[in-house]
Amino acid sequence: MIRRPPRSTPLYSSAASDVYKRQVLVCAAGLPRGGRRELSQRFTRRFNVVCTVAPSRFVMQRIFQSILAEYMKVNNYMDTVKGMVEDLVAATIEVYELACANLRPTPSKFHYMFNMRDVSKVFQGITMAKALSVGSGETLARLWVHEVCRVFHDRLSAGEDKEWLAKLATQYSGKYLKTVWEYEDVFVNGKICWGDILRLGSHARYYEEIRDMEKLRRVLENQLEEYNVKAQKKMQLVFFDDAVEHVLKISRVIRQPKGYIVLIGVAVSYTHLRAHETRHDLVCRLLLEKKKKKKK
Repeated sequence: MIRRPPRSTPLYSSAASDVYKRQVLVCAAGLPRGGRRELSQRFTRRFNVVCTVAPSRFVMQRIFQSILAEYMKVNNYMDTVKGMVEDLVAATIEVYELACANLRPTPSKFHYMFNMRDVSKVFQGITMAKALSVGSGETLARLWVHEVCRVFHDRLSAGEDKEWLAKLATQYSGKYLKTVWEYEDVFVNGKICWGDILRLGSHARYYEEIRDMEKLRRVLENQLEEYNVKAQKKMQLVFFDDAVEHVLKISRVIRQPKGYIVLIGVAVSYTHLRAHETRHDLVCRLLLEKKKKKKK
């Protein structure tokens, strides 16, 4: 909605009048759902209302397929990987549409809102992996499942919703990317993990799949020891599986341009994130502390 100030508005000075006449008030609003109320006509009558419809599946397919195909061509991906671009985009759009249709916002799940930005975030995560890290179609499929889960799965709060989306990602990876995995193979027995923190001391830090979790745990323990040497307050932490996954999720967001993340913890604990930036290297340490209430 765009509104220009009326000419009859009283102003105190000619200088203020010139500034006020150049001002344009632009507002944006979503559909009245998920706790959002409908705007009254008394408010909207003062604006020129412009409504935009969501792009069709054909338009989204054309946009993201062109972007991803050109990126892989410029960065010399393998032909087998480049040949999966059309199916990769189609699978992402279908997951997005099903998530919008089945995971609707409610007062208790008001953050269940998805738009084209989420689709672009999936492909932004895929393009973080260079051709050296994606050497086969199966690796690209595992990367796609990982990015879909980071964009859609991590936003969900209910356990049944998380399981539904994980099974959906597994189903469509088989339908479009010709994988033969089961839900238990990638979400129970061996979780898919990607990150760039295995080579913290190297100038070339690749976004790659991490299969050796013990090596990753040793890297985090070394970073913790380095932190304890410099910090006044020592941290005695245990990097259990969930803590390691949180480190990977946060480091993935921070390495993206203008990346941000909201960390939510329970009342008895909090999540403390410390980032140390040296030149273009970003070292991310997730420190989990237990906060005890002092009795007076």
